[in-house]
Amino acid sequence: GKVKEDDLDSFQLPIYSPTIEEFKEIVGNISSFSVPVAQIVDLHHGDDDGKTHEICESDRCERARDVGLAARAVFGDMVGNKFGRDTADELFRRFPEAAYEYFVTHPNTPSLPPTAFVVLKKED
Repeated sequence: GKVKEDDLDSFQLPIYSPTIEEFKEIVGNISSFSVPVAQIVDLHHGDDDGKTHEICESDRCERARDVGLAARAVFGDMVGNKFGRDTADELFRRFPEAAYEYFVTHPNTPSLPPTAFVVLKKED
């Protein structure tokens, strides 16, 4: 289609999610900040027992939209720079539909990974 196979083969999205401890260590080593608060906030869609249960159609649509927006925020510029803005726009226009289909076929999958809540304090 619109994208050359060679361009796809040479495109990589390096993704690494550090642990809270790694994040604190890096901030402590390279900045004048400390990290007084750092914790993982689990934004699972389920009951208080942590088990994910069947969700209604509108929730699934909202989750798919949110995943699409998050993907565009994180990867939009990289995709646009590599393949062109029009191609990136088309990809992220289609992304929520693909996420929705994934949630339909994998109903117990969390929509988003856990989120880190971090407070940085400027050191004197």
